[in-house]
Amino acid sequence: MDKALATVLATPSAEDRYFIGEALFIGTVLFVLNRYAGAYLDELGIKPLAKQHADATRDYLAKIRAKKIEPSDGEAQQKQLQLALTAIEERGASPEAARAAEETLAKVLVDAGAINAQARETAHEVTVVVQAIVRRS
Repeated sequence: MDKALATVLATPSAEDRYFIGEALFIGTVLFVLNRYAGAYLDELGIKPLAKQHADATRDYLAKIRAKKIEPSDGEAQQKQLQLALTAIEERGASPEAARAAEETLAKVLVDAGAINAQARETAHEVTVVVQAIVRRS
């Protein structure tokens, strides 16, 4: 993921877009990882955790876009991500869940204003990262 895509996610409209600082960049990376993980959990059938994850992730993006993000918000997202990765690891890797999560994330990115190729490339990169994290654990 690059700064341009992070900017697309962190700002609600093209008129507001400008290159963002490191804190917001990290925030958007956490959003992307968590959005992917939530879709993965949903495909695995872990609906309550997937819903909790989706709600927290949506609220986090709203804070990023409002530029009202606090360090505690990032810490909460890191915990959400760890919960999701643990659940994914416990269930085992699922190519179907990975594909569904990748498609969902690409759609979220395109809906936010990313170009299709950039969105698909980023979603695939997230799949590779999540698979590496789960295998390493």
